[in-house]
Amino acid sequence: MVVLRQKVDQPLDGLLSGARKFRVWPGTVGERAAVLIDAPADED
Repeated sequence: MVVLRQKVDQPLDGLLSGARKFRVWPGTVGERAAVLIDAPADED
């Protein structure tokens, strides 16, 4: 189990080489942990 300090109705940041690149949703595929890539990260 991975405990995250994030509400379940909010997406997580997906990082690539330490930079925020995607908005992702955590979940499972069978018994494996997975993320669903929802959209590119918002540019701030």
